Amino acid sequence: MKARPPKFCVTGFLFPHRVASRFCCSLPRCLAIARRLMRAPASGQDLIAFVRRQVDAEAYSRNPSAARRAFKRDRQHLRDEFDVRWEYDLVE
Repeated sequence: MKARPPKFCVTGFLFPHRVASRFCCSLPRCLAIARRLMRAPASGQDLIAFVRRQVDAEAYSRNPSAARRAFKRDRQHLRDEFDVRWEYDLVE
Protein backbone atom coordinates (compact mmCIF):
# COMPACT_ATOMS: atom_id res chain seq x y z
CA MET A 1 0.00 0.00 0.00
CA LYS A 2 1.42 3.36 -1.01
CA ALA A 3 1.89 5.81 1.87
CA ARG A 4 -0.02 9.06 1.60
CA PRO A 5 1.59 12.39 2.43
CA PRO A 6 0.55 13.83 5.78
CA LYS A 7 -2.36 16.24 6.03
CA PHE A 8 -1.89 19.34 8.13
CA CYS A 9 -4.49 21.00 10.30
CA VAL A 10 -4.42 23.88 12.75
CA THR A 11 -5.46 23.04 16.29
CA GLY A 12 -4.62 26.37 17.91
CA PHE A 13 -4.15 29.91 16.67
CA LEU A 14 -3.26 32.86 18.90
CA PHE A 15 -2.59 36.46 17.87
CA PRO A 16 1.11 37.25 18.38
CA HIS A 17 2.53 39.71 20.88
CA ARG A 18 4.78 40.93 18.11
CA VAL A 19 5.60 40.11 14.54
CA ALA A 20 9.30 40.21 13.85
CA SER A 21 10.53 42.09 10.79
CA ARG A 22 12.15 38.89 9.46
CA PHE A 23 8.65 37.44 9.34
CA CYS A 24 6.98 40.21 7.31
CA CYS A 25 7.98 38.81 3.91
CA SER A 26 6.39 35.42 4.58
CA LEU A 27 3.39 36.80 6.50
CA PRO A 28 1.01 36.75 3.47
CA ARG A 29 1.95 33.10 2.80
CA CYS A 30 1.50 32.16 6.46
CA LEU A 31 -1.88 33.83 6.71
CA ALA A 32 -3.03 32.11 3.52
CA ILE A 33 -1.95 28.74 4.97
CA ALA A 34 -3.85 29.42 8.20
CA ARG A 35 -6.92 30.59 6.28
CA ARG A 36 -6.93 27.40 4.19
CA LEU A 37 -6.42 25.12 7.18
CA MET A 38 -9.30 26.70 9.07
CA ARG A 39 -11.57 25.17 6.41
CA ALA A 40 -10.19 21.63 6.38
CA PRO A 41 -6.96 19.60 6.62
CA ALA A 42 -4.74 19.69 3.54
CA SER A 43 -1.48 18.21 2.30
CA GLY A 44 1.66 20.29 2.00
CA GLN A 45 1.35 20.27 -1.80
CA ASP A 46 -2.25 21.47 -1.57
CA LEU A 47 -1.22 24.29 0.76
CA ILE A 48 1.62 25.42 -1.51
CA ALA A 49 -0.76 25.42 -4.50
CA PHE A 50 -3.35 27.39 -2.50
CA VAL A 51 -0.77 30.02 -1.50
CA ARG A 52 0.35 30.37 -5.12
CA ARG A 53 -3.27 30.98 -6.17
CA GLN A 54 -4.19 33.31 -3.31
CA VAL A 55 -1.00 35.31 -2.71
CA ASP A 56 1.12 35.19 -5.85
CA ALA A 57 2.15 32.60 -8.41
CA GLU A 58 5.75 33.27 -7.36
CA ALA A 59 5.04 33.09 -3.61
CA TYR A 60 6.95 29.80 -3.54
CA SER A 61 9.81 28.88 -5.83
CA ARG A 62 9.08 26.61 -8.80
CA ASN A 63 12.01 24.51 -7.59
CA PRO A 64 10.27 21.79 -5.51
CA SER A 65 13.01 21.50 -2.86
CA ALA A 66 13.18 25.28 -2.40
CA ALA A 67 9.38 25.46 -2.13
CA ARG A 68 9.40 22.70 0.53
CA ARG A 69 12.09 24.54 2.52
CA ALA A 70 10.11 27.81 2.39
CA PHE A 71 6.92 25.96 3.36
CA LYS A 72 8.74 24.39 6.31
CA ARG A 73 9.95 27.86 7.41
CA ASP A 74 6.39 29.20 7.09
CA ARG A 75 5.11 26.39 9.32
CA GLN A 76 7.83 27.26 11.84
CA HIS A 77 6.87 30.97 11.69
CA LEU A 78 3.23 30.08 12.35
CA ARG A 79 4.35 27.92 15.28
CA ASP A 80 6.67 30.57 16.75
CA GLU A 81 4.78 33.80 16.07
CA PHE A 82 1.14 32.67 16.28
CA ASP A 83 1.47 29.66 18.60
CA VAL A 84 -0.06 27.37 15.97
CA ARG A 85 0.01 23.72 16.97
CA TRP A 86 0.29 21.31 14.06
CA GLU A 87 -1.21 17.85 13.85
CA TYR A 88 -0.19 15.37 11.19
CA ASP A 89 -2.66 12.75 10.01
CA LEU A 90 -0.73 9.99 8.24
CA VAL A 91 -3.78 7.83 7.58
CA GLU A 92 -7.16 8.92 6.27
